[in-house]
Amino acid sequence: GMECGSIIYESKRAQAFSKGWIEKLKADQRDKSADIAVLVTATMPKEMDRFGMYEGVFVCSFHELKGLAIALRDGLLRVGLQIASNQGKGTKMEYLYDNWGKIKW
Repeated sequence: GMECGSIIYESKRAQAFSKGWIEKLKADQRDKSADIAVLVTATMPKEMDRFGMYEGVFVCSFHELKGLAIALRDGLLRVGLQIASNQGKGTKMEYLYDNWGKIKW
């Protein structure tokens, strides 16, 4: 039930890839405070033949979207769980150190 992060998606079905889409998506990512940005496109950048990172944004085809979304969501959940498990860890250790002789086992 806790929020672990957010992913912003944008899709394009144009016949030619535009680098302007990347800058717009990055601006939207900043505005929405999203952790990850994904551009789903029918036409990949000429430097890419399948999904990957392009100038700080994940770019994938419509066919690759489901697998990428599952993997990114799983990564956010794992990081969120790790952060949650580390919260208060220092306080607990300090308490044990300060009160070791007073604890009734």
